Amino acid sequence: MPNPVDDDSSQKDKDMSFLSTKSQKIPPEAMSKVSGVNIIETLINQVIDFNLDPVVSDDLIACLQELSKIYINKPRDIKASILINDIKSRLVDVDARQYQAKIRECESTIEYLRGKLNIVNTQLNDFKKDLKDSSKNLIDTTKEVRSLISKASPSFSDILQSRPIVPTKGPMNAQLNNHVVLLRPKKDSSSEDNRKLVENALITRNSPARINRISKVSEGGLIIEAPTKEDLEALEAELKCVSTLGEQFEISKPRRRRPQIIILGLPNDVDKERLIKGLSSKNHYLCDVNNKPLFEVNFSIRARFNTNWVVSMDPNVYKRLFEFQGLYFEFTRLRFDNFFGIKQCRHCRKFGHTTKWCPGAQDVLCGNCGLDHPTESCKEVICVNCRDANQRSGTTFKINHKPNDRSKCESYEKQKANLVRLTDYGLPSGSPS
Repeated sequence: MPNPVDDDSSQKDKDMSFLSTKSQKIPPEAMSKVSGVNIIETLINQVIDFNLDPVVSDDLIACLQELSKIYINKPRDIKASILINDIKSRLVDVDARQYQAKIRECESTIEYLRGKLNIVNTQLNDFKKDLKDSSKNLIDTTKEVRSLISKASPSFSDILQSRPIVPTKGPMNAQLNNHVVLLRPKKDSSSEDNRKLVENALITRNSPARINRISKVSEGGLIIEAPTKEDLEALEAELKCVSTLGEQFEISKPRRRRPQIIILGLPNDVDKERLIKGLSSKNHYLCDVNNKPLFEVNFSIRARFNTNWVVSMDPNVYKRLFEFQGLYFEFTRLRFDNFFGIKQCRHCRKFGHTTKWCPGAQDVLCGNCGLDHPTESCKEVICVNCRDANQRSGTTFKINHKPNDRSKCESYEKQKANLVRLTDYGLPSGSPS
């Protein structure tokens, strides 16, 4: 049985909907004068007058209102479209060629930029590859450095207990008899002139003294070697009898050179005083009973990453240096070797003097062979020392090498042998090793 309260409520809703639909009715004086729109507004009023269902009525009215808007906007849109088309047609007619030219120019620019972009991309890929390889190498190097740093440094006791390395070269043996006399000029003169002077004096006196050799030494001096003691005494008597020789030379017994070694690979911050102190404290045999060093640090030779030091030794110390098979400094075992201080001029390439005292310092000489022609016109490399030795002494030294190539120069080996012969190594007689 229907509820009377619900019927009343439904009736009230219908009445309200009818009132709202009636309010949408358009008065005649308010109707639009646009063609077609007034007809639609008349239809809206008729739908309202038919008293249809409110829902149906609202739908019809909404559709008619949308249709009315279309009729209102359509003329305006048509006019605007016509205006736009008219403007476009004018512009196309006036500037068509200009726009086409610009389009073609833009297209060519785009192609050019596209090509450049491809080149840049290729280079970028190459750079990425190189960077990747470099990064990999850098990472590997960093790992190696870290592994070296992480390794524990050996302690002082480990160094002392480690097995010493035997030197690759042994001590030198010198063969020199004591039957020699030294002549030093009182005035500046060359060894060659002094040699001729002595030889002429002995030839003039028809001296019976036998002579092994006459050797040139620094500052124009000469060393005359006799085979026996009797020959040496006879030679000294002959020299004293020649007054000109006594006036020009100081005659004495030569003092044999002290042996020299070169200490390799010391840090650059090590100076002379630090080296003397370090060697004395770690190598007891290098000092006497009063702790006075039996060696002398002569000079240093700077290398690329370190410094080498030349040291002269007492002959007995030199002998023990190789017997002990080691030389220690602070916390390091040093490498060393024999050193032969043979002078060679960098200007004329000859042995026996330095560039400062070169007799041909004003001459233009070849930097390759030392002969009298410019370096740029040198056609054949010749050793001036071996050539002069062959001409002077009748030797058969090979001359087809540079004068400073000590691995091939036989004149250098002769100079070295003379230096060894004049050095006191404190060892039994024998030939150089």
